[in-house]
Amino acid sequence: MITKHKFKYNTIGYFRGNAHEIVMATFGKKHDPIGAKAYVEPEGQINRRYLNGHVKMGTIADINWSRENRADVEVNGNFNIYGVNGQVNASGDLRDADSVDAKLAYFYIYPNQVENILNNEARVARTFLADEGKDGRVVTGIWVVLEATLASEFEAKGSTSLSASALGQNLSITVGGGTKSAQSITVSPGSTFAYSLHKVKKWNRGKTRVEDLEDDKKGMG
Repeated sequence: MITKHKFKYNTIGYFRGNAHEIVMATFGKKHDPIGAKAYVEPEGQINRRYLNGHVKMGTIADINWSRENRADVEVNGNFNIYGVNGQVNASGDLRDADSVDAKLAYFYIYPNQVENILNNEARVARTFLADEGKDGRVVTGIWVVLEATLASEFEAKGSTSLSASALGQNLSITVGGGTKSAQSITVSPGSTFAYSLHKVKKWNRGKTRVEDLEDDKKGMG
């Protein structure tokens, strides 16, 4: 189910507010934290090189785009639709997604790895979260739109051959093998269709180290 404010898959809700400005490991302030319209205002993003080797692929969701509401799907404007061999439609919409039988693919980082990155490398993000308090959030998972052919490539080999590396300010996610050799997508603003969040549940006494991150599903039921 896709609405203006969330994407619901297998009973779990994912945020859509400001998705066009969100990338993997964006950090920022969550607004309307107890409402169904909650969204994150980006403050920055964790340096892409700190994410090398940490990005995993989750599920690939089939979407019946013809049953979705155009205003809901396109609430954040056009979105990237990735195809094989580096092709990308940067002005995709519901009709485009339907015409290529597009799928939604979920990429994520394990929370314990995000903790390690925050504590040992991403000082700016950690300091922001400490100063922001209860409304500070970090993006730990994103849904992106893939053409059916590319989705099949990722699904066939993604769990065993996925790699992610910095590409300037963007993140390159590559899967090897399949029938069309290696395939890559470059995740940048405009790539994210929906996202998941974590917040700091517990700090050390001086708020210089994260001791526990908590999944944020508030308002996503």
